[in-house]
Amino acid sequence: MKIKYILNLVILLFVLTDTTAQPVYTIQGMVTDTQNKGKDFALVTLLSAIDSTIIKGVH
Repeated sequence: MKIKYILNLVILLFVLTDTTAQPVYTIQGMVTDTQNKGKDFALVTLLSAIDSTIIKGVH
């Protein structure tokens, strides 16, 4: 029973420190064509600068 309590405490601490350590950023913008008109149904992907892994993709 004590091991389960300690394990739950370690998991809780890991989750709390992991989520609070990450800064929160907001990226806004508009996808346009060459005539500066907005594009419907554009796919936008945020990539990591280090190794180009996908961080977030929206459409």
